[in-house]
Amino acid sequence: MRRYALAAAAASLASAALVAAHPAGATGPATGALHTSGNRILDSNNAQVVLKGIHRDGTQGGPSTSSTPVTADELSWIGRGRPAGWHASVVRVPVGATQWTGLCPSLSNEAAPYRKKIDAEVANLTKQGITVLLDLHSTSADCSSIDRHAMPDAKVTKAFWTDAAAHYASNRRVAFELYNEPHYVSDAVWLNGTLLATQQDCDLSNPLQPPPVECLLTAPRYQAVGMQELYDLVTKQAPGHLIVVDAPGYAAKVPSSLIKTSADNLAYGFHPYSCSVPGAPCDTTAQARANTGLLDQWKAFGVSHPVFVTELGWPVYSKGYDEGYVDGARYYRETIAYMKTQKWSWIAFAWDGNTGGAFSLIQNKTRYTPNSTGKPVYDALRAR
Repeated sequence: MRRYALAAAAASLASAALVAAHPAGATGPATGALHTSGNRILDSNNAQVVLKGIHRDGTQGGPSTSSTPVTADELSWIGRGRPAGWHASVVRVPVGATQWTGLCPSLSNEAAPYRKKIDAEVANLTKQGITVLLDLHSTSADCSSIDRHAMPDAKVTKAFWTDAAAHYASNRRVAFELYNEPHYVSDAVWLNGTLLATQQDCDLSNPLQPPPVECLLTAPRYQAVGMQELYDLVTKQAPGHLIVVDAPGYAAKVPSSLIKTSADNLAYGFHPYSCSVPGAPCDTTAQARANTGLLDQWKAFGVSHPVFVTELGWPVYSKGYDEGYVDGARYYRETIAYMKTQKWSWIAFAWDGNTGGAFSLIQNKTRYTPNSTGKPVYDALRAR
């Protein structure tokens, strides 16, 4: 315990030094700040903004993530640096709380190099005039593993957002997504977290299908921090920045409990996958279609609340890279058309530095030409 405390204190001091050395990833004058009014996202001129972009996967760590580094050349194609590029107006940058803070030395003890890589990506994109959505994508479950856990753990996650929000507070083109796809929890736990170390990554959401006993016996327990506390924390550390709170149920369930806001800065994150319920029957090799039933549920919610679709995608290699390509163009085309009618901002999943990823949108890495699935995304991003 004492050795861990000393390591944590050292990481905290390193964190403070890094913030001083790299002032919030600043890219010049504070421009491009986003806020909300009613059910709309607005820019600094109070004009409605519909952001359209790409999730660049791989920088969050954990299982099933790309190890291919992000390069300046790639970002020039994803953004506005090439005439034939994708011209995204927003890029989702996934991060890991464990790697950023260094508070779990047994899992990751190189916080400074990790932050440097994220800083370089954020600076490159915001200098192009692109909004960066900094997405907390992986956490530690109280230093047990780096993964997409059911909920963010209290100690490491609060340390991350206290530091990261302040770090980018002066870069007005950075928005914050508090946690990717909370799941396996009630709306009450999603909102408020747990008081004690009782959270497990076991599905307790369906009383008719209790989780396997093995999960309850072996899954680590940790204290979960709720979305309300994280919203309050980030609003305090980085006032004037857009904050996105992913809905419960893998960002698919319309929340019954709402965040209490203290500023005009909140949008709800929604992921309209056609197979949105893990374990439920769903044939991803069939012809891709938009999940209109789920979209309609969120359409009603979006009448009163800002909705930001921070992921949409179709598994083009759902059986593995060697099992053939599944064309997901129809899913993207129908889903994007639906979101256009609602004026929802959206981010397509995904680039990962490769052409054979499970959700790949590109067919080569020289000119980043879209594959057949990515073509509707490419066309929509470039359309005025």
